[in-house]
Amino acid sequence: MPMVDNVTHKELKSGEVAYGVEVMPQFPGGDEELMKFIHDNLKLPASAAEAGIQGRVTLRFTVTTTGEVTDVKVIRSLDPACDAEAIRVIRKMPNWIPGSQNGKNVPVYYTFPIIFKY
Repeated sequence: MPMVDNVTHKELKSGEVAYGVEVMPQFPGGDEELMKFIHDNLKLPASAAEAGIQGRVTLRFTVTTTGEVTDVKVIRSLDPACDAEAIRVIRKMPNWIPGSQNGKNVPVYYTFPIIFKY
């Protein structure tokens, strides 16, 4: 899908996904609930713990016009096991409150870091 950096003052064309819009997508309950969801669902992979691997996996995903989380991709890797665990947790998320532009729901890219530490 084509990307649009910031569409604050224009309409998205069909098939485009924005990086920034007037109203960004939000996890149900806000940032505090998002952090709680990550904390409750994320597991440090045993292989990473045994190897002493800690750090951050950065992911990008799309929040669709209906709030569904799709197209989860690692954009900064840490370790294959940690990357897979981060993807698993993001894919498990409930639907978000969609982003909107000019009063219409639009698909928006969302970048999110997940930190692995013990």
